[in-house]
Amino acid sequence: MWKCENPAFSLKGGDVDFENRQKSLFESLNAAEKEKDERQKNSPNATKAITEGMDVISTTSLKRKRSAMKQFRGKESIFKRPEALPPRFKNKDVPDYHKHPHKWVRYTLGDVSPEDMSDQSNTAAALSFLRELKERKELIDTNNMELEVLPETPGSLPVVFHKPKDIGCVEEIQATESEKAVFRSSKLIMPEYVVGQSRKKERKNINKSQTLKIGKPKEIKLDHLDFEDNIE
Repeated sequence: MWKCENPAFSLKGGDVDFENRQKSLFESLNAAEKEKDERQKNSPNATKAITEGMDVISTTSLKRKRSAMKQFRGKESIFKRPEALPPRFKNKDVPDYHKHPHKWVRYTLGDVSPEDMSDQSNTAAALSFLRELKERKELIDTNNMELEVLPETPGSLPVVFHKPKDIGCVEEIQATESEKAVFRSSKLIMPEYVVGQSRKKERKNINKSQTLKIGKPKEIKLDHLDFEDNIE
């Protein structure tokens, strides 16, 4: 219990009523403390009775809970236990490298000096490995560059001359292609046709001047080109 160590404690205020209430409060607290001490001296078993009362309350609450749970005894619970037990892992007493030593390879670091296992040696080994990888990559890139074929210059390509095609023949080919069915984007497009209208038969007007003479083709010589190349 809180005790007032300094009985002369007081709060100074401008109101006289506040000071009177403060004095009466502290006096009542001191009187209550004295009454408590006298009760403890006269009845030392009072504290034990209080604790026993708490125990009685706790036992009665447990009995009530048990009586409430009696109605659920012998009934199927919603919390089902697993039927099978969880699998147990067998502990191997003897490790496999003792049973079958021929399947295992033992490595030791007895012949390695502590200098080789230092941080500096590890960093040097890592840098050398990275340098080796870089050199391999550069070598592969150079080999690929050598295998690439350089594009031919326009002067090195051979000059090819084609005979001019007759414009009328090209138009006739385009007309025949338009009259045929064509596949476009997986669809068959039929030629345009008007119902009730007959097709006009177009006659080919071939002039005698346009007829080609079949014979030995003339050879075109390009000796002057070689002569210009020699001059250069």
